[in-house]
Amino acid sequence: MRDYDPKKVIVVVAGVPMKGFGSGTKVSISKEADDWNLHMGTDGEGTRGRVNDESGTITITLAASSPSNGILTTMREADKIAGAGVKPVMVKDMLGTTLVLAAQAWILKPPDIEFGTEVGEYEWVFKTHNLKIFAGGSHDSGSLIPGL
Repeated sequence: MRDYDPKKVIVVVAGVPMKGFGSGTKVSISKEADDWNLHMGTDGEGTRGRVNDESGTITITLAASSPSNGILTTMREADKIAGAGVKPVMVKDMLGTTLVLAAQAWILKPPDIEFGTEVGEYEWVFKTHNLKIFAGGSHDSGSLIPGL
């Protein structure tokens, strides 16, 4: 048996743990390019070529009420004013081995904002040129009592 707990997936931006996530997807990560491409010649010969594009996107979804929104807004403003918004981002599953690192990431734009009858959610989109992904698994939940 393996365990998963979304509360045990931590997201850290510039050394600050993010808090107050949205109700659905907490964070999503995607790499921009494939690792390899294929070139096919007219004679049917194929050659695979290494793609050295390590860029990617990290999207963090926070509740509109999250105090982390103010931190990210301040970071974005510092980037606009002084070019000081390039920061590390880490996503780690504490119950498993999945780890995502971006040594240098920046916020693309402010989140879209809506007001309605429900607490809204803000999506913060980060771009990076050096996305490192280790897609691991969960640890065995184990038991202190053998056979259970």
